[in-house]
Amino acid sequence: RAAAERAAAEAALFASLKRLEARVDRSERVRRANVMSAPLHFQATSSHKPTKDSWTQVWRDGCRRHSLTSGENGLPVCCPCRSGRETAPHRMDRRVAGAHVVFRDGEGTLHAGIIPVCDSCNKAELDIVWPCAAVTIMTVRLLGDGRTSTYTGALYPKDGTRRFERITQILTTPTSVSLTGPLADTPDRTPKTSEWKRDPDRYMWFMGSLLQGSVHRGGIS
Repeated sequence: RAAAERAAAEAALFASLKRLEARVDRSERVRRANVMSAPLHFQATSSHKPTKDSWTQVWRDGCRRHSLTSGENGLPVCCPCRSGRETAPHRMDRRVAGAHVVFRDGEGTLHAGIIPVCDSCNKAELDIVWPCAAVTIMTVRLLGDGRTSTYTGALYPKDGTRRFERITQILTTPTSVSLTGPLADTPDRTPKTSEWKRDPDRYMWFMGSLLQGSVHRGGIS
């Protein structure tokens, strides 16, 4: 049942790619953009690395700009994941992870983001159910009949040796995704291709599927 529910949630996210952005006035657009759907929680994210010390630091910096409240260490006091049959959020563990999630806002724009959670909750991919803030690291916007994609951080081949300097080609199938591009900090400019299987590398498959089309580096929104 859990697998079927997750598949349905993924299908709903992809369906939003086919819809045009809502034609609403600016105030309504802002209100909708601040509404987050239930985020899908992903593991196997080691091929997408931050350019800063950690993804939790990326979250700190992003939320500091927006003046969001947090604990003494700059991270939330409570974890937004539900463990068991909790009826209220539990206190954040000392070991905190920057969970990779995919969600859509009220306009249907897709985002990949970072949400601080307990390290144990992250490893267990527990559902994120309590109110929280996500710092966006990838956005897919619909523009007429097309789409534009931006991301922050660095993408690495599966062997993790050197990062891609840029992505020149993305190929996706129902079961895999492959990224091609030259590697950074090397004199060899021959493009390298790396492939990830949908299982267990669901995050990279999902990210590649969303980025396919117009791809360029962007900042944190």
